[in-house]
Amino acid sequence: LRRPAQRTVFNTVLTAAEMLDLVRDLCTGETHVQKVAAHLLPRLHSDKETIPLQEFIGTFMDRGKLQNLLDSNSMSVNDIVSNVRDARDQRFKTGRVVLDGRAESAYLASPLQEQKGIESDVVGSEAVNADMELDPQCRAVGGWRGPMAVSRTSEEYGVAAQVIKVAMELAQEAASSNDMLDRDWLPNGAGLDRLLGKGESLQANKICLLAKACQRQLSSYPSLVRVRAPAKVFGDIHGQLRDVLLLFGLFGMPYHCGGDIQTTSYVFNGDFVDRGEHQLEVVALLFSLHVVYPMQVYLVRGNHEFRDMSENMGELGFLHHCQSRMKKRWRSVFDAVHSAFDWMPLGAVVAGKVLVLHGGLGDGTWGLRDLEELKRPMQELDMDHALNALWSDPSDSDNTMSRGVHSNEERGEGAGIHQFGPDITQTFCMREGIDLVIRSHQFVRQGYKVMHGGHLITLFSARNYLLDDGEASHNDAAMLLLATDLNGHLRVHPKRVAFMPHPESVPPKESWWKNFSEEFAACWHFLATGQKLRRKGQQNKPNVKFNRKLSGSSSTPTSPASVR
Repeated sequence: LRRPAQRTVFNTVLTAAEMLDLVRDLCTGETHVQKVAAHLLPRLHSDKETIPLQEFIGTFMDRGKLQNLLDSNSMSVNDIVSNVRDARDQRFKTGRVVLDGRAESAYLASPLQEQKGIESDVVGSEAVNADMELDPQCRAVGGWRGPMAVSRTSEEYGVAAQVIKVAMELAQEAASSNDMLDRDWLPNGAGLDRLLGKGESLQANKICLLAKACQRQLSSYPSLVRVRAPAKVFGDIHGQLRDVLLLFGLFGMPYHCGGDIQTTSYVFNGDFVDRGEHQLEVVALLFSLHVVYPMQVYLVRGNHEFRDMSENMGELGFLHHCQSRMKKRWRSVFDAVHSAFDWMPLGAVVAGKVLVLHGGLGDGTWGLRDLEELKRPMQELDMDHALNALWSDPSDSDNTMSRGVHSNEERGEGAGIHQFGPDITQTFCMREGIDLVIRSHQFVRQGYKVMHGGHLITLFSARNYLLDDGEASHNDAAMLLLATDLNGHLRVHPKRVAFMPHPESVPPKESWWKNFSEEFAACWHFLATGQKLRRKGQQNKPNVKFNRKLSGSSSTPTSPASVR
């Protein structure tokens, strides 16, 4: 169906490769392609290399076998077939119009209204006309969260939904309150108490539950996921929960009760842990988002989502963080989280035009298909293009000297990690049919940096990231919104939160108590001595008139000491 637009359903044949390509588009990964193809498609004889498209579509309808297969996954035959027939012109087309069975309701604070906030519930009877029977054409097939979403009645959903609700409340609080560094906000496990409740056993059980549910979902995804636009892409978080919550609170939240998750995809581009104060909190939130919204939230693996990184970073690493937060249950939590990390995809393609991966392109000799075919679970990086997809860096200049592939000594001498120039990026994009590469892996001053002729952007979502003598660096946090504009372009909209200045760079504000104390001391001093109390560094001058009154008619001023 990728042939010229004149192609129609009638008088058209499909090759075996095209049949599998179509099924691949309908499914989420190569494992599903083989399963669905074997179940649905007619087998081609050795002397029969093509099949009429009408016969191919008829296979979907034959004896209801597709219906039986898809009913269990909340999918519709008519929706699939209409996608096949309308493949020539998808720009302004959509599927059937259906009605959702749930609605979100907002309750505002009022003396007569105890309920407050936004809640999701089934559509009430008063919102439906009397004696109405819903036309089957208006009935949705499956839920909007997708077939991989956990049931609303499951324990996993209850835990994840509560984590998301509390996190979105914290996001609104952070966006409307005075700024502070993430390391000073809800420290020493206070953030976990807010998200998961108090008690190590309770928190450990919930994290393990979320990790296992997330792992089940991730294991069904390919190593390269396809993401719909509009989409928001986030860079490194490194355990700085408050910064990602600020991006949520200021630019839109991944939540169906007051957020934009029903219309927008979210891609988190790795490095969720290590270094930050709220590493387990970030993991709990991202796993919760994936459990509830698996077809809207995508977690792409970074180089820090590997055991060796977590174990070898000392007090900054995720292992030490788990041990400090979970004195008794740290091992089970650490293992459960990394078991889910092992199944994370290594890249995402947004709207077919933007590749999101954590590191970079390495020498650029591999392609999207190579990334898609990487085997998981992956506990170690033993393939060159996988290593460079997570570790390599672009040249920090577009000049001629930066072209080509260079050794990346900053990432380890002899490690096989490359630094690639703008020509490598442009060649890769042209060969793979994409326009832009979004990567993270390096902090940049404004949270994002456009590079390589506009075909590559480095993205970072943790503010004030690097510590130098105990002081945080001046770098912003950013995310990118990818949305189609009225011209048909997939436009990139950067959104950033400015860094917090160092306290010593801002003139200190005197407290009201300090001012009151100084004024009180001055009044008391004047009543006792008749002298005004000067500020520090100023000399006290005697009150000559007051001293003469105390000493009679003497014309000689009395010293302050004689008055006291």
